[in-house]
Amino acid sequence: MNERDILSALLSAGEVTQEDYEPVSIVRRGKKVMEFKVRPLSDEESQRCWKAATRYGPAQAGRPRTALETNTALYRSHLILAASVDDIWSSPELLQKYEVLQAVDVIDKVLRVGEKQRVIRKIDEISGFGDNALAETAKNS
Repeated sequence: MNERDILSALLSAGEVTQEDYEPVSIVRRGKKVMEFKVRPLSDEESQRCWKAATRYGPAQAGRPRTALETNTALYRSHLILAASVDDIWSSPELLQKYEVLQAVDVIDKVLRVGEKQRVIRKIDEISGFGDNALAETAKNS
């Protein structure tokens, strides 16, 4: 690649388009229960999800707040919420049915732990983690 090609690639690398969206199917007992699309997440988005799932100690003068505990299940639900292309989790009907106030809580009520893990794997894969991304990088070097 010449310098112009590299510059062009860098200019477009940060854009997420519909081509980057991937469908995720939730299958139970051999039957598709639902399907929705997820998109890649940035470091900043992942960090926001982490912070939303972390409990912090009280602030002390001249010191940053200390993270006390991160709820990993809640973190994963925040990742799924952030990566979901369509606003499927915040329907007033769902919030009422599951007696929750936030869309992130609907995810915990609807998806089972293994299903959440499969969705997270898909998000990780399209966000650049995983064997395929590493193989492509090595192949193109």
